[in-house]
Amino acid sequence: MNQDQRKFLIARVEQTYRDEERKLDEGKPKEPSLNNYLVAAVLDGSVKMRSIEEIGNAVRQRVLRLGNGESLVHEKYSRYSSDNETYHSVSLQANELFIYPDAYLKAKEEYETKKAEIQKKKDALFAQKETLLLKIQIGSNTSLDRLIDSVDNMIDITLMNSKLMLGEGKEGK
Repeated sequence: MNQDQRKFLIARVEQTYRDEERKLDEGKPKEPSLNNYLVAAVLDGSVKMRSIEEIGNAVRQRVLRLGNGESLVHEKYSRYSSDNETYHSVSLQANELFIYPDAYLKAKEEYETKKAEIQKKKDALFAQKETLLLKIQIGSNTSLDRLIDSVDNMIDITLMNSKLMLGEGKEGK
């Protein structure tokens, strides 16, 4: 096998890897929106807020973490108001104010599980690609010649890797 054939095989593996990775990315689930679940809970009357003590403790912790020159209450001036009205706001994390709806927690758990499964598949795919590239770079000409004869029909990295391993097994006999 000459160097051009090895380059061709490497390019083919890289392209197949990118195609398979893209397919996995297309199957990624969308992260559930906490905003939408909180709005739905408000609309159906199931929204649960933290107790006054919990909210007070969260505000207290926030104030204690503030640095010099920072404040809990922010002032904002309206440029569009004729009387230059000042608006005051306080920002808290959603979990400091609300108890997350059960439906959101369930959807988030399903999302994380599916995301982890896809990442696991991507990691395995990457490992197979790296193994194939290494085998191509250091593999014997005979096993690579057999692989390159059939590479046009292979669109799956796992299949390529299996074919290359079978080819190496035949050489040893």
